[in-house]
Amino acid sequence: MKPIIFRLMVLLVTTVLLFTAVPLLGAAQTAAEDEWDEVKALVGQYIGEWRNTNYTGLFKDQIPETAVLGNGDVGVASGGNGTEKTFHISKGDFWVYGNNTPPIPVGGVTIKPADEPADTWPDSLALNKTVTESSNNGADRVGQRAVNGQWAPDSGYVGWSSGIIGTGAGRDPQPWMRIDFGAAMTFDRIIIRHDPAARPEQLHTATKAFNIVVSDDGNSWGDPIYSISDNTAATSDILLAAPVTARYIRLNVIQGTQATDADSRDNPRARIGQFEVYNTAAQTFPTAPVTPAITDFYEEQDILDACIRTKFKWGGKNVRMYTYLAAEGNNLLITRLTNDADAALELRAEAWGKTGSSSRPVTASSTATTATATRATMSGNLNTNDTNAYKSVAALTTQLVGAVPTDNGSSASAAWLDFTLPAGGTVYIVTAVGGGGRTYDNRNNLIAPLPADQTAGLLAAADSAAKLDGIKAEHAAWWKDFWLRSYISLDTADANLAAIQKYYYAAQYMLGCNCSEDRVPPGLYGLWHTTDSPAWNSDYHLNYNYIATFYGIYSSGRAEFARAAMQPLFDYEETATKAAATTSELKKISVSHVEKKIAEGKIHPTDGIADALLFPVGIGPFGMRMDPSYHNQLLNAVLPA
Repeated sequence: MKPIIFRLMVLLVTTVLLFTAVPLLGAAQTAAEDEWDEVKALVGQYIGEWRNTNYTGLFKDQIPETAVLGNGDVGVASGGNGTEKTFHISKGDFWVYGNNTPPIPVGGVTIKPADEPADTWPDSLALNKTVTESSNNGADRVGQRAVNGQWAPDSGYVGWSSGIIGTGAGRDPQPWMRIDFGAAMTFDRIIIRHDPAARPEQLHTATKAFNIVVSDDGNSWGDPIYSISDNTAATSDILLAAPVTARYIRLNVIQGTQATDADSRDNPRARIGQFEVYNTAAQTFPTAPVTPAITDFYEEQDILDACIRTKFKWGGKNVRMYTYLAAEGNNLLITRLTNDADAALELRAEAWGKTGSSSRPVTASSTATTATATRATMSGNLNTNDTNAYKSVAALTTQLVGAVPTDNGSSASAAWLDFTLPAGGTVYIVTAVGGGGRTYDNRNNLIAPLPADQTAGLLAAADSAAKLDGIKAEHAAWWKDFWLRSYISLDTADANLAAIQKYYYAAQYMLGCNCSEDRVPPGLYGLWHTTDSPAWNSDYHLNYNYIATFYGIYSSGRAEFARAAMQPLFDYEETATKAAATTSELKKISVSHVEKKIAEGKIHPTDGIADALLFPVGIGPFGMRMDPSYHNQLLNAVLPA
């Protein structure tokens, strides 16, 4: 069985409440309105704090280790870097159709300094030159892709990817890629865009150790002109001590990954998005605009008010953000951005779709007042013979309240609105999340409202400060009601009880973010997905994991929040009945066990067991089977029952 973080937190506290004699103000006691001050004091003392913009736990295949928001349908994870603030958005019903397919991220919204007009960057001397590589990972991962100029930052573009590094059949003991300029070239600057420069969540795939050598004939290679053994940067911008003249240049990859997770340790490859070569003496380079840096950063997760408070200096100017995800019924992510400085800021609000996979197409467009990005769970045509097949499309649309955009635009995956935040001024950045679920059927017929129409309707109800005040009041009332359902008060002078109480309220917050009466219930890792490959497909593991998520809801007086948990079981009921009535399917659990039961007359030789249910370990919403194996487990129907 595969444990999950918030399930373990609730299970721990539930066990204590049920089986340990400790002094409580009621074991999960229901609170009255006049006890709100006491409940506020109990819950409000627990906050999460971050003091830098590294966000090292953001891109994970489990729950991200950063500030999070949720409303039972949408999940938001806080991120960004040293110059911009980003909120990553996922949706609980945005699942890829098929076996072993996960819920995936939609995209996000980024707030950053507005781009200054860029001068023309010179062409790389390696642009479209002939490349030879030691190995590749398929026709769409050849070395030529690393010099074609099609690379773009944060685009998800993959250039050259080698075979798996190592010894043995089919492995590449030391990957390399060689560029033939066609004639001798003089150069003194090399820029290598490693994999995470285009796929920022793939920090573990940055090339750790490599060297660069040159040759006049492509056969004789001298000592490296550059070498590094401890690179962690997504981009290596290398200025040589002196110009070099050569016809051939070769990148030798010594260690292809950071080896910081199982995949980069067990299946290391060389991954180079783009390899660029320049001569600074002969080529004119643009003057890079100075992007204001984020300093004096502080962010806190407030579970009482279900918000994220952020404050920092942007280029020396004090800025504050208050961000919340409107409670159930309003899929609106709202950031109140305040400029506490005495000078204006020129900023950009950008809605973007998660890139990185051509099979998950992304679009982006803007108008004078809105910026929209969409993502689909698949490209191409659906299987018209599979009546259960579907395609899901989700949309993010951003608008400003309190500012008129000064400019707008879009790229293939992002759309933006530029605006001025005056000294002492406040602007609301409002992003609506629509779509998800079964948007198109197996014949590509639209069977749900268009996601962009959904976001337009949500934004129409949030286009003024007065309307936003109303939404905020509804949000506060929802969470007040949630916290008043029940509470515990332990003797926190005891360190163990203090830890249990802290876990209790943190776990209740996570359940409040994830669970809703009428939404698709959360899988193993809740609503928060920042990569396309969550562990175990973040599915509904019926071997206790799925149901255990909801134990804490029942024990703390919030049973109605578990109502939606039953729907995936009902959706799979017809398939489960057919599976139980098929002996060959039963044998997939254990051949010897089933044959024994056949001999005892308890299972029909071909027709299995009538009026029974056979569930696999992993299912998903909409009747999907996520895991084709039963893993020798017989109780996947019994445990949910």
